[in-house]
Amino acid sequence: MQMGVYQGAMLGNATCKRIDLLIHHYLQKVSVTDGGWTINYIDPEDGRYWLLTYPSGEMQGGGPTLLSVIPKSVAKELLNK
Repeated sequence: MQMGVYQGAMLGNATCKRIDLLIHHYLQKVSVTDGGWTINYIDPEDGRYWLLTYPSGEMQGGGPTLLSVIPKSVAKELLNK
């Protein structure tokens, strides 16, 4: 995950932009935990669960996001939080 600064603004690379596209236009939000730092999504087409996290949370705005496929059992645990 790489981000850069252009004219004083943080900009994401192609991966950051792809994640943004997926979470806003394709995946469906299932749950939010950890004060918004962990978000669980489901792919409506194939039923896979995805987890959005901010591994560089110390950065301004939480830094770049990480979107990972997670097992259904982990997704169910998050739903019970």
